[in-house]
Amino acid sequence: MKKINLKEISEKKWSGGITKELYRDTEDFNIRISSASIEPGSSKFSDFARYRRILIILENKVRLTRGNELIDLCENDVFSFHGKDEIRSENEKKVLDFNLIWDPLNVEVNLNKIYGESNLFTSQKIFIFSLNKGSNFNFNNKDYTLDKYDFVKILDREYKNIKFKGEFILINWK
Repeated sequence: MKKINLKEISEKKWSGGITKELYRDTEDFNIRISSASIEPGSSKFSDFARYRRILIILENKVRLTRGNELIDLCENDVFSFHGKDEIRSENEKKVLDFNLIWDPLNVEVNLNKIYGESNLFTSQKIFIFSLNKGSNFNFNNKDYTLDKYDFVKILDREYKNIKFKGEFILINWK
């Protein structure tokens, strides 16, 4: 298990800013985890027609438009939507977000935000993303401390017991 920070991931341009792919299971993926910056101004989200999406705002705020619906999102807000939805964004400051995109026909996904202490016992694959400096977890009786926006992937299918203390985004899937 290797600890990686968001700053270490290479960037790719998209119409509204840059994206950093943190995990993708295959080239034609069933699950993709990323973080993106949305530059000030207006932009249109990419189309992922067969997928479901969850967006979490990490920094600043954004106004999204879906049809006639206006959705104002601030830091820590979560927004779930279909990948085929036409989403436009409008923001005054650069926004940093966290994205989960998955194919619901091929993978079962759970996303949880952890604040404080929590335990997880699972045999599923796990992605742990730290929201604060000094968040820690215990895995296989070993303590790990993560800085803000550090993440780890635990991709084996063996049973694991993980104890969390801090603020995390936790994704597990099978």
